[in-house]
Amino acid sequence: MMKNIENRESFLWIGFLCLISLWAIEICAQGKSASATADVTVTIVSPIRIEKKSDLLFGDIVGGKGGGAVRVEAENSILLRGAVSLGPSNGKSVSTAKFLVTGSPHATYTIVLPLSLTLTRQGGSEVLIMDEIQSKPSETGRLSNKGEQTVTVGGTIHIEENQPIGIYESREGLSVTVSYQ
Repeated sequence: MMKNIENRESFLWIGFLCLISLWAIEICAQGKSASATADVTVTIVSPIRIEKKSDLLFGDIVGGKGGGAVRVEAENSILLRGAVSLGPSNGKSVSTAKFLVTGSPHATYTIVLPLSLTLTRQGGSEVLIMDEIQSKPSETGRLSNKGEQTVTVGGTIHIEENQPIGIYESREGLSVTVSYQ
């Protein structure tokens, strides 16, 4: 009977040592590597777009001795400098260029305008320079909760003394570029 007890104790000790060995192997295995999992998401948003709604119109201008400048503000007001005045409108009113920007609601975007434009007289080679081009909003805009905003653009035309009469227009057009920030 003593031998049975000794065998039983030996068997229990061997079983105990096996369990401890397996536990040690498991602990060592856990220390050599680990892993975790992250979720992956992406949100597809509406592309930003810009659409011309109306052209920039300076109306009819009468040049004077010494020349001058006409400025259409982005707020749709007009400023005259030097020896220029407004002529008969003949249905051509003064107005800013208007663009509708659309895209993802509440998105912020940048506005890029040309530094200047050259306007050439129809049927001739004479030019006017338009500069001081500005927009409202200027430089950056923010789309509404409907994902839209109107951008108005104005600028200054410089008229030389004895500027030939005629219709002057930009061959390249007034290009406005918008990009998400």
